[in-house]
Amino acid sequence: MTKLDGEINNMRKKISQFEQIEQNQQVKTPDNNANTKKFIFISEEEQLLKDYKDPGKRAIFSKNTITVSATEESIDNSRWGVGQPVFKPKRRGNYWILKQGNSQYLVPSDTMKINEYSIEVMEKLFECKGINSEEYNDKFELLKPAKVSSVGEEKWQLSEPGKLIFTVQYSGLQLISTYQQNPRLLSRNAIEVSETEQSINQRRLGGGQGAILQKNRRGSYWILNEGGIDYMVPKNYFKVNEYTSETVANLFECQGYQPEYSGFKLIKPARVSAISIGETWQLVERGVLQFYE
Repeated sequence: MTKLDGEINNMRKKISQFEQIEQNQQVKTPDNNANTKKFIFISEEEQLLKDYKDPGKRAIFSKNTITVSATEESIDNSRWGVGQPVFKPKRRGNYWILKQGNSQYLVPSDTMKINEYSIEVMEKLFECKGINSEEYNDKFELLKPAKVSSVGEEKWQLSEPGKLIFTVQYSGLQLISTYQQNPRLLSRNAIEVSETEQSINQRRLGGGQGAILQKNRRGSYWILNEGGIDYMVPKNYFKVNEYTSETVANLFECQGYQPEYSGFKLIKPARVSAISIGETWQLVERGVLQFYE
């Protein structure tokens, strides 16, 4: 594991170890019965990250935000080491401000475009890891939102920078290659998981939340970390049948699938984000499987 990977994993552990009682999520573990449940307490900052990364909640999330941009004057001043960036409302701004509990946070908006200028501004607001200055990429993962404070009517100033990582260099290509050639090699570092019953039931009821996976010694999927990113792939020798096809289709795009097909090739691993390190994860992006006879 590289120094960068270690820093990212440590940051994720710190985020997941907040234990405030304001908000909580209930997760039923494999060893628990119906009367015993494990509670995971989530801080307001962690709840914000969870909602921000959940595609099903993104539309609702954006409606509760104020779209802003940093003022040119404050960016010019910050280049000279004078003051912190200041933000004002702008319809096509690159950032969102929202209130969570007693705090105000700043996160990239869903219209953010990465270029030489926007990167310069972003680096003043976030600790950015994995930037490739030769080939800018729009794909990044928010690890910690920035904080802002009100300094006037419809005017905010950066009070604490956030953290994010660009994923251009972490495509999962090595993982795919190893999985196709000798998946048993991956099992040494894999965590076996399955989708929770609660997650399955919510999906069947039309819930928009991303699938929730939990650690399970008899799970059908592996969680693997490569370059600081958590990926999910079907477990070695996993077979798709009438009982598993529904869950598989929720986690992966199934190209060329037919009920009589059970063989498949991994085209792209799914991406997940930890809710509780080493215990539960939420689906961020579906993977891709290509089926054959």
